[in-house]
Amino acid sequence: MNQTDILDFLKQENYDIAIVDPFNPCHLLIVEKLGIPYIAFFPGPFSYPLGFWLPSPPSYVPMYVSGFTDRMNFLERVINTFLYLGSNMVEIKNEEIFRRVIEEHFPPDSRPSLSDLYHKAELWIYNMDFSIEFPRPLLPHIQYISGLRAKPAKPVSQDLEDFIAESGDSGFILVTLGSMVSTIPRTDLIKEMNSAFASVPQKIIWRYKASQWPEDLKLAPNVRLLDWVPQNDLLAMAGICVPALLVMARTSEFESCVPPIPLTSEDPTAGDTRWIEQLNRGRVSWGSRFGNPTFCGSTKQRSSN
Repeated sequence: MNQTDILDFLKQENYDIAIVDPFNPCHLLIVEKLGIPYIAFFPGPFSYPLGFWLPSPPSYVPMYVSGFTDRMNFLERVINTFLYLGSNMVEIKNEEIFRRVIEEHFPPDSRPSLSDLYHKAELWIYNMDFSIEFPRPLLPHIQYISGLRAKPAKPVSQDLEDFIAESGDSGFILVTLGSMVSTIPRTDLIKEMNSAFASVPQKIIWRYKASQWPEDLKLAPNVRLLDWVPQNDLLAMAGICVPALLVMARTSEFESCVPPIPLTSEDPTAGDTRWIEQLNRGRVSWGSRFGNPTFCGSTKQRSSN
């Protein structure tokens, strides 16, 4: 907002419309300053429905962090209602933070609130799909799109295919903690996971930076560390049973749907993974977190199922 030379350049371009990511409200402030209409593209799930004027009855629309489904009992509905109200309180706090920025860069007679800017979007596009989201009311200016990064699978390298073939009919387990987590800072967690994976018959393909692996820890013989994994290609391998242990990111959700892969999630928030058990796609672990003594045993049990 302080870089007036960039704002002046954008104004001179005379754009007809902008596509912005409202996850960062600064984007909304910039297009408002430019005075052009905009489309909001949100990469994640509904986290603040009230701010977007989106009906979200807490009686059957679970809040993202609740871990509930659309089939809640009375107590869960009460908890969900408090979470719904709490999310709105958090957003009010966020508006206070940006209010100072708005007062600094907008004249007194035309100062918008964040709620105003959310409501001014011509169209809301969500990176979501009806097949992995619970029923909820939608307004005409809200559209679901999904699979933006989906692409046909390609054959994996011969070296990787040979490694997987060594486990025979047992298949393999793909371990990925999302695109932003390539290492685990706690050695005790790494040791426990490594021990758990050593006890299962499957081969393990683990996205983990080998250069960051603890020097005093011997890697389990059935584990292969890769700095990057061709996840889409691995999940599409024909004839292979792939139990996938994932902290589910948005792309992982879509890639695991075609073909349908049995999933086990150890997601600390379970925000992305509520649909796994509800749609009979796999299992979400609530009791055995990373670092829990039961993790080794629970991993062995799930791999055999």
